[in-house]
Amino acid sequence: YLGGHKLHLLFDDGKEGDIDLSNAIREISPYRELSDPNRFIQFGLIGGTLVWSNDLDFAPDWLYEEMIKQNTRD
Repeated sequence: YLGGHKLHLLFDDGKEGDIDLSNAIREISPYRELSDPNRFIQFGLIGGTLVWSNDLDFAPDWLYEEMIKQNTRD
């Protein structure tokens, strides 16, 4: 956890990087309840999926692609 809605991720293939989930949280209505950083930090990992107790999650495939995208921007 890096603060706000940012995480540092490390995947099984050795790729790693930072990801900012604030846009997804703002743009996808069910995720808006995670806009409060105190709520956001209550995440866990189950089988590589980033999860919260309210059935919200981010799949590892999406996280991987988004992390790559965010870390290759100029």
